[in-house]
Amino acid sequence: MPRHDSDTQDSSHGPALGSSSINTADVFRALIEEELRSGRLTIARRRRIVRYAMAMGLSATDAGELIAECQSQALEESDKTTRSHALRLVYPSPPLVPAGVKLALAAIVAIALDILLVAVLLK
Repeated sequence: MPRHDSDTQDSSHGPALGSSSINTADVFRALIEEELRSGRLTIARRRRIVRYAMAMGLSATDAGELIAECQSQALEESDKTTRSHALRLVYPSPPLVPAGVKLALAAIVAIALDILLVAVLLK
């Protein structure tokens, strides 16, 4: 997608005089920082943010770099909660297996072992 001057503008100087455009990268940086602070930046939300950024004219690479920069900054903060939220994106929690599934698997293994034991004893 074509990049706009407002996307590449140096954010330290703000929008150009007489311009009401907002730097797209700065908007996404603020969005990502808030997501990290609140602990809501899951892998699925990260994908949605990247798609949204692409729709607004940023490349997927640029959006990914912004997420990585914000995550790196969050990991350097002194606030333990913010660091924990940033790490959650790096090390997602393993999916939980429902207790019913665990019990069913244990029952299947027990039945299979019983059948195997009976077959060995009958030989």
